[in-house]
Amino acid sequence: MKKEILCVGCAKAAKDLFPKDKPYPGENVRFVHGRAKAQYHCDHCFQSIHPTDHACAFTIFLDGEKPEWETAYLTAAT
Repeated sequence: MKKEILCVGCAKAAKDLFPKDKPYPGENVRFVHGRAKAQYHCDHCFQSIHPTDHACAFTIFLDGEKPEWETAYLTAAT
């Protein structure tokens, strides 16, 4: 499983690379948008993400895996 916290710009670029939720057989992609719960750095460009900034949790996972890690880092987008 691959898990990343992304800034808004990098999340858009990643979504452009993975427009489908199932890019390959047995592989899944998920984007969860919300607001940062703490200070982070984007896993792609290392831009600072401050608490309450918009951010995205990006996950690549296999069928049968249950990626439920996003709420530890993000609150629901408002």
